Amino acid sequence: MEMFQVARTGLPDLEFMGECIANSQGEVPAETDGDRWHDLNVYRAADGEIIVSIAYQTTHPEESSDNYVETAASLEEVEGVLSLYNPIERVNEDAIAGQRKPVQSVLQAITRRYDLQVNDVLEQLQKATATV
Repeated sequence: MEMFQVARTGLPDLEFMGECIANSQGEVPAETDGDRWHDLNVYRAADGEIIVSIAYQTTHPEESSDNYVETAASLEEVEGVLSLYNPIERVNEDAIAGQRKPVQSVLQAITRRYDLQVNDVLEQLQKATATV
């Protein structure tokens, strides 16, 4: 077991003993919109609680990075928590328009990357539960 400190937007950091059982660190592909990305982590706390952390990271001064943390009652409920999160909620569309990129293509790229990360995390969880 390891001690974790997970940042939460608008709340104190969450500290707990546990293990990271799945993660997907956002890639920064320059050909799409490499200055916005998500980091996804799923933890199992020492008390058995499942903690899902979604960190939206941005380098744009008009936008704020965001750290969303939610608990899931079981590993089966992690998909529901991940699917409730809107990956483009914090994106400032006016900032995109000022970068000479089509707004819709940037939003689609961010959503597509997030969906791929969700699939990656769910595959990791499926493999982890298959070996237990």
